[in-house]
Amino acid sequence: MTNGFGQITPPPLPLKQGSPEVFRVVPSMPKAFGCDRIAGTEAEQNACTKERLQGFFEDKLEYPQLAIKQGIEGRIPVSFIVEKDGYISRIKLKTYLGGGCYQEAKRVLELLRKGCQFTPQRAHGRPLRIEFQTEIVFSLKQ
Repeated sequence: MTNGFGQITPPPLPLKQGSPEVFRVVPSMPKAFGCDRIAGTEAEQNACTKERLQGFFEDKLEYPQLAIKQGIEGRIPVSFIVEKDGYISRIKLKTYLGGGCYQEAKRVLELLRKGCQFTPQRAHGRPLRIEFQTEIVFSLKQ
């Protein structure tokens, strides 16, 4: 959101302290894997998070044998909520990919949920619940 002077302003917050509202567009996205501590711009920190998240997926992904035999490749877009404490919830896989890829993506996202804490973002001094979107790539060329 921008104000009348072209400056980015935080999104308006709900009036209730314990509101379950989830934000999708915010001035500063959650960071993971220490990317909030690197020197650089917001865009560089966001790129760091995206790069390290993809690296996590690539390291943990075990390509299903059935998918290899059937030559299945593709992308599974996913979303999850970065909660006020930095942990993730409400994991959603948005596309079905056969050969066991869908199940493997769920397994890897569960590892992320258990082992990764994002730096939660704040507005007006209060932490926000933010929807984060990314994808898991299944490629036989890797």
